[in-house]
Amino acid sequence: MKWRFSTILLLLISFSSIAQVNFETTINNAVYYTNLEDAGDVYYGVDYTTNECQIYKSDYSLWKTISIVPPTNTTLYDVAYVTTKLFNGDSQVELLAVFSKYVMTSDTSGYLVYSTKIINEAGVPFLTLEGAGYSTVYNLSNGQSKLLCFVYDFSVSPYTVTTNIYGIPGSVSSIPEQTGLFLGNAFPNPASAQ
Repeated sequence: MKWRFSTILLLLISFSSIAQVNFETTINNAVYYTNLEDAGDVYYGVDYTTNECQIYKSDYSLWKTISIVPPTNTTLYDVAYVTTKLFNGDSQVELLAVFSKYVMTSDTSGYLVYSTKIINEAGVPFLTLEGAGYSTVYNLSNGQSKLLCFVYDFSVSPYTVTTNIYGIPGSVSSIPEQTGLFLGNAFPNPASAQ
């Protein structure tokens, strides 16, 4: 009886030790997962010092590097929707990039100005939208997909926001990233002591 109990206990311990979290690799920068229609599972991260989006295959080898050219006097703020065929029908990788700049005013306060670009893997933009910060993609019940871009004007108080809506050929069903970009609050003034 002791032998059976010991054997069963040993088998349970050996099976449970197989199902552990195993370290696989470290990638510089924060990385996210997406599934590209033409390439399969990939990870992507953004190097904000070089303004590049680096895409890694599922074996963690570097697959592509996309240079993102910020508009004059702006900083790359975030990247989302690294996809193929979401924004157009070709097989090139495309992404949505958000940029920001801080505008100082004479009363020592200031405000942020955002802009959004959708670019392909060659860095060629096919949508540029001044003022757009938060963007998200929705699939509608009729099978269409829409890109919603919130356009902010923080130069006035209270600030204003409008939404530009674009029809797009792809859908978000193949990618897990459905929440868009969160900008956070543009106030208080980051240059103040608050």
